[in-house]
Amino acid sequence: MTEYITFDQEALWAEIAEQCASEGVATQESFNEMVDEIVNERLGVGELSPDQNIDRIIESFKQRWPRYQQESGQL
Repeated sequence: MTEYITFDQEALWAEIAEQCASEGVATQESFNEMVDEIVNERLGVGELSPDQNIDRIIESFKQRWPRYQQESGQL
């Protein structure tokens, strides 16, 4: 039986923001692709459960594009 780690949305957000910054993500399209990639990677390794609403999780991170721009100094 697979045991899932408790989902910490803010920790995952920090990872997404850090990865985007390190790769120089500067467009919303690239940001959205990175969100998809990281969340699906976490799902694949069992850090997220298929029972969780993955689409909602992805969408909530994609809505943070303005926050990422501000935190990364792009605004």
